[in-house]
Amino acid sequence: MNFEGRYKWIVFLPSKMHPRIGVLNRYYGVMENGKVKVRGIEIRRRDTPKFIFDAQTDMIKVLSTANNVEELYKKIPQALNVVNAYRKKLLDNEISIWDLVIAKHLSKKPERYRQDVSQVIAARQLIKEGDEVHAGGNVKFVYTSAKNKAPRQTSQSKRTHPGVNQS
Repeated sequence: MNFEGRYKWIVFLPSKMHPRIGVLNRYYGVMENGKVKVRGIEIRRRDTPKFIFDAQTDMIKVLSTANNVEELYKKIPQALNVVNAYRKKLLDNEISIWDLVIAKHLSKKPERYRQDVSQVIAARQLIKEGDEVHAGGNVKFVYTSAKNKAPRQTSQSKRTHPGVNQS
């Protein structure tokens, strides 16, 4: 472990397996020199859609003005206002479809995957539409329904761009 500096405050996000326990590789905080430090959250990932990146960045900007834990707690309602503003933009169709695009890497051919992960489902949809998909490439797509029980079906979606479906 390296010493990088002291934090004004730091938030360790909960474990997915044990929600009451924070994990050391997923956190955000503000150092005493004012630098915001984030690890293991969406804004650090290359496949995060612009919409999510912007929303998370704006929430952290609000929180980053806190100088201690007590002030951080007082900033939470403002951060939730940011979430609500982004949610409203999404529900009011004020967000470009391109700001919702997810790009995921395919490390092998789609037929070699055993699990139906999102990029494999999108790749199979592209192949079904006549597109070529190769190992080592990226597949771009948009989630259109988290409740869809048949993710392989695209009949209720309009195809707008290779790998992007919009309902």
